[in-house]
Amino acid sequence: MVLPVAPPSFLSTLFSEPLIEPRVAKKVAAVALACLVVFGLNFAGVANALMFGGLTWIDERTLREEKTDWFDGKSVELVPFVKSFLWISLQRVAISVICIAAFVLGGFVLPVGNPQVALEALKMAGFLQFIFRTVIIAPIAEEILFRGFLQERLEDRSILLPFSKETREEICNVAQAILFGFAHITGGQVSEAGKWIVMAITTHMGYAFGKLKLKKKSLVTPMLMHGAFNGVAVALA
Repeated sequence: MVLPVAPPSFLSTLFSEPLIEPRVAKKVAAVALACLVVFGLNFAGVANALMFGGLTWIDERTLREEKTDWFDGKSVELVPFVKSFLWISLQRVAISVICIAAFVLGGFVLPVGNPQVALEALKMAGFLQFIFRTVIIAPIAEEILFRGFLQERLEDRSILLPFSKETREEICNVAQAILFGFAHITGGQVSEAGKWIVMAITTHMGYAFGKLKLKKKSLVTPMLMHGAFNGVAVALA
């Protein structure tokens, strides 16, 4: 007689050997560092680093179905990267035109951009420092937190939804993209229309970067794409 084998408990899975896998350790360290970059070297930064890093470690050992490596650079291919960049750029222009047309037809006050804002930021922060923060640091930190931590944590909990894996991934990607858009609404826009246009554009970018992450199973391509778009934005400012 064969006795049924009970499934492993949550704690036995969590504390099974080895406790620290290199792949998981890289994710935990990346999330913690990204929190310190975004929230600062203060209580909020340290608290979020510990909380988000700890949640990453727990989920990777218990809930995570796909054992992906965020920093797998082998997924980057030049020609597909350029094609994706051009396609996302066209989509971004189309969204901007649609938003502006909608606000004009609706009688809303359109944002009046001040070209001196970016130049003043460059003067205050220093050109190289500003470029380094905008084109390198910000894309890396934001991709780790939104397409890495947030998107995967949502996917881990979406197993409760009665949908296929592909549908759940799509729902989670849309959710993280909307939160990404909200995170970019600041007091810098001069009108309500400006805030909604910024949110629409950044939400679309977050969704596009999320699709790249799902396709490549890595954050390297989204990071490079994010940095490229930020670089173009700075160059055109």
